[in-house]
Amino acid sequence: MREHPEESQLLTLDDKQWQALELIIAGETDAEVAQAVGVARETINRWKLHHPGFQSELNKWRRILHQETTDELRRLVAQSAKVTKEVLEDRESPDRLKVAMKLLLEVNPLRSRPEDIGPMEPEGIIDEMTSKMKVETIVDVLEREGQTKNRREVVERLLRDLAAPLHESQEQEREEPR
Repeated sequence: MREHPEESQLLTLDDKQWQALELIIAGETDAEVAQAVGVARETINRWKLHHPGFQSELNKWRRILHQETTDELRRLVAQSAKVTKEVLEDRESPDRLKVAMKLLLEVNPLRSRPEDIGPMEPEGIIDEMTSKMKVETIVDVLEREGQTKNRREVVERLLRDLAAPLHESQEQEREEPR
């Protein structure tokens, strides 16, 4: 049976993970990254899906790349708008108009948002994972007990149970002398 990694191992990256991150950001496929780093493709996939430290660094780079790409697209959209204006004023250039309009219609940097990429800190990744597990737990219990109990009671009990450790840790922090 495989042991679970220590929490600190999930928050930091080793040399192979940093190398993999650089290659992913450079546009390499998971298979190419795995071969270059000397790990299985599944390992790259596992890092991307289940390693909060790796995920957060990848999200940081994705956010930077997203911003750079958005800035460049905005410049291109501005240029396309100028070409469109020129073409509209010069009715002799139907091809340029088609290209400019296609760019304006197809490339809209306002469609995607950097917030959609995800948290940039390992703790944020862990918080997201915890929230998803809480929702999945509620859904599982509702499916099991929903036929026999009032769903509202089940949800309230689950929320109390899930919040109990948080309240206990907050009480301990208040009791501890500084």
